[in-house]
Amino acid sequence: MINDPKPLTLIGHLQLQEGERTGTVVARNTATKQIVAFTTVNQRGWFTLSDLPGGLDLKLWGFPGQEIEQQKIESAIASPPAIYYEAIVPPDAPDYSAVYLNGVSSIISARLTHAPSLSFAEASQQAKDYLFGKAASVFLPGYTPEFLGHIAAPSVYDPPTFLDEANKAGGVGKLVEQAALEMDNANNLRAFKNNVVKNLAISNASANLAVRKRLKSH
Repeated sequence: MINDPKPLTLIGHLQLQEGERTGTVVARNTATKQIVAFTTVNQRGWFTLSDLPGGLDLKLWGFPGQEIEQQKIESAIASPPAIYYEAIVPPDAPDYSAVYLNGVSSIISARLTHAPSLSFAEASQQAKDYLFGKAASVFLPGYTPEFLGHIAAPSVYDPPTFLDEANKAGGVGKLVEQAALEMDNANNLRAFKNNVVKNLAISNASANLAVRKRLKSH
């Protein structure tokens, strides 16, 4: 007899802009598009979602600075504002999981949309390498890229700079799409590591990662 998956509790943080004191977080079943839970965050962006159905692919949507009424959630997802965040919660997530809704989690979500054959772990690793470099996996192996986005120094990843670039791109959704596409170029260039043009490939990879460079403070 197969036991039903245990209920899931998420303890998380939604990236707020300076001066914002609220926000809405929504959990939706990726397969059925059904809203399974929603909540508002506290003044520092923290939230808890309890008793979620376990064993499902869930996507979280975060709307900083907004308290969205239940009947308006679907329309907010269908036509999101310029500034919003996404995060993926895979079906094998632990019963109690931490989740960070920010620009980094949105890049992972966009990467999975762009390359659906990837697993969540693969997309997360690509985002970690892309944003923070291979050294992050060596020296910070237990840190997820979303958490690194939460704690990183501005010289490494800067949320206000991310929002500036998102506004220039036409919104967070547009910027993270650019980053997801750019990861293809980075991965393709790294595939030349055994080629005689190894040094040139690395140089081109660094030069082409325009979005990554722009997400650091100026």
